[in-house]
Amino acid sequence: MYIFTALSLKNRALIALVTVVAAVFGLIGVGSLKQELMPSVQFPAIAVVTSYPGASPEVVNKDVSGPIETALRGVTKLESTTATSSTGASMIVAQFEYGVDLSVTEQRVERAISRLSKMLPQSADTQVLSGSIDDFPVIQIAVAPQRETLQKILRS
Repeated sequence: MYIFTALSLKNRALIALVTVVAAVFGLIGVGSLKQELMPSVQFPAIAVVTSYPGASPEVVNKDVSGPIETALRGVTKLESTTATSSTGASMIVAQFEYGVDLSVTEQRVERAISRLSKMLPQSADTQVLSGSIDDFPVIQIAVAPQRETLQKILRS
């Protein structure tokens, strides 16, 4: 380590030149980097949402969630499913392996659900949903009255 220190002190001009060159290349490199505030991320998950009006959570679980989960097991590259049954609704989230083509997998899930539609209750309405971070709004704008205006309205 002593040798590098001594060499650096003897060749100050060379060390300054190397520092300036490294800084210039660093600035050029930073300028050419691709930067995104919100990168496009697509999680390998598909949600199957079913409405079954008037049914209790137990009936929804038995008549809707169970058969759909069974049908989803036949879709390739499926890792896990999570079902939530509530009064009049069922939501099943199917998670797949990373790197899977989500549009093709969504079509396979829709085919599996369409084959199952004869076994589901007639009043059950099923939707297959997938999305990414790009589907969320970038800016949300809200308008609210000023505090004084709100106080005047409340006094009237």
